[in-house]
Amino acid sequence: MATGSLIDKQWQDIQTKVHDALKENFPVEGRKQKLVLHNILFDESAADHNDIQSQEQAKLKQDRAALNYAEAKLLSPQNMNKMAATLKMVDPSPQQVQFLEGTAKREAQNRMPLGIEEAIQ
Repeated sequence: MATGSLIDKQWQDIQTKVHDALKENFPVEGRKQKLVLHNILFDESAADHNDIQSQEQAKLKQDRAALNYAEAKLLSPQNMNKMAATLKMVDPSPQQVQFLEGTAKREAQNRMPLGIEEAIQ
């Protein structure tokens, strides 16, 4: 097999794996929105294989996108609920919720819910 055709085969394999990975991880659903991918294309028309700086910039952009995706996945409502369950966290009861009505920051204070202070003492 010639070197050129080997590189072309490897490139095609990479494209297939990227395409399959994207299809596997989408759509991504949030509370209000849904992110869906359609028509995944690999545009090589502007690619200069000898431009190392552009390749490094493209790699950094790709890494940033991967980090943003990982962060979004970690912060998804489903994952937050799973982490809360693992940590045995529960929603507070209505008696434990207090609303601060101050208009200035100095007016907001940490206080125990009504009735709890007496139970602690």
